[in-house]
Amino acid sequence: MNTKLRNLVVVAAVAAAPLAMADNTLVVHTTDEPAQFAIASVQRLTLGEDALTVLAGAEHQFPYPSIVKLDFRAQTVGDVTGDGTVDISDVNAIINIMLGKTVTSDELLVASDLTGDGKVDITDVNNAINMMLGKSQATTSPAGSDRMLVYRADGSTDVFEVDRVTDITFVEIPEATTSITLVDADDSSVRARVTKTEGTARYEVACYAASDTPDDIEAYIQAHKKFNRKNDGVVEFIDLNPSTDYVVAALAYDEYDIPCEVSTLAFATAERVISAPAQVGDYLYSDGSWSTELKTTKSVVGIVYSTDVTDADRALGYTNGYAVALKDAAKAAWATEGNENQSGSMITDEGEVTDREGLTRTRTMLDNAEIHPAAQAAHDYAAAPYGTSGWFLPAAGQWVELMANLGGLDAAGFERSESGVATWSAADAAAAIDAVNTRLSAVGQGKYELLNKTYYWSATERSVATAYYLYLNANYNMSLQLYYKNNEFDVRPVIAF
Repeated sequence: MNTKLRNLVVVAAVAAAPLAMADNTLVVHTTDEPAQFAIASVQRLTLGEDALTVLAGAEHQFPYPSIVKLDFRAQTVGDVTGDGTVDISDVNAIINIMLGKTVTSDELLVASDLTGDGKVDITDVNNAINMMLGKSQATTSPAGSDRMLVYRADGSTDVFEVDRVTDITFVEIPEATTSITLVDADDSSVRARVTKTEGTARYEVACYAASDTPDDIEAYIQAHKKFNRKNDGVVEFIDLNPSTDYVVAALAYDEYDIPCEVSTLAFATAERVISAPAQVGDYLYSDGSWSTELKTTKSVVGIVYSTDVTDADRALGYTNGYAVALKDAAKAAWATEGNENQSGSMITDEGEVTDREGLTRTRTMLDNAEIHPAAQAAHDYAAAPYGTSGWFLPAAGQWVELMANLGGLDAAGFERSESGVATWSAADAAAAIDAVNTRLSAVGQGKYELLNKTYYWSATERSVATAYYLYLNANYNMSLQLYYKNNEFDVRPVIAF
């Protein structure tokens, strides 16, 4: 198994009593001679990929294989030679330092500066002589800092309380990595199996188009991950574009939660092939395809309610049919200002039940979107699937068509009031509403909203002040009625494909 020295294990003292050891010197034990640094001089420890760097005045680098451990120990003030006693050799060493005959290192300064004033002079020599003769007590110099900042290779940091650390031990940590194998891929989805090595504690997985490969794949995975797992398993990505090159990428983390290796799997989605004509009740997916049987590998965006496309919409290239959105877009006013013929056409006779030009009317209103909140809400409902018109406000006749085709409502079975309102019976309305909602619910819990017994705007305009809406009330009736455009009703978008 490949292993790599990647980390430091910190053993911290947690006992209530203070540690007996002093903490003014950092000692790096290596396979050669130990290196000592006065804590006051240590500005930073950096854990790189291959070595530990101690910044103490200058940078001192120690390759990981040469390090045994780090610890913190006392440096007796006056014991310049480090033999545990203060004697004439230490006095001579301090004199040489004072006279500049010896280059002063950080650890020598700690031992020879007996007064703690940051310099070595005759006072320090006299104090050392007194210590040698037993006239004063040997002491240890206090640490210049009670905390040490450690920078990790991944950019994170740890703060150590120096007086609570006994030592820092280097250990070999098994390398964390994964392997990715393709299970299957179709025109809009992929499944891949991720297998981790023994040294991998967890892994994160993301998917991106090969043409948009990020400069920093590790950062991309961390920001866009869909999976964060501890065990081997299959990952699945849906709503992909057909005939497109993609990459599945996994980032492995070791037992100390340090990100390690990135593994990738390149694959291509298949060409989308649509052979069967759409049928009422089919599922429309986010990639623009459809099917009669629900495909769980794809994301449903609507239910097909008609395959009878208007001439105007067919001329725009939408030849397959219409679908209703799974959820409401918003509650909004039809218009905030009263202008004549805002939708491009007013229906003042009894033609509202046959008006199916919702796309044309919505696009006309979107030319002045700021005063047409309902049309804008329908348009902004969701991203448009591949090859579709984009979401729009259904015309009054499209509401009738939806309830007739999906709900079984007799489109001709209505009565008109004296005001010209088209009304269906309560029994027919209840059955139609239930049938439509049953079809919506087939997509799965949490993915749809029922058509509530409420008011839904249409794109069909009646006058400067009014527009048509669909009133759903299974206890009484279902009707196409008129109301003032500045009133807020629900918006349920539809789409042409």
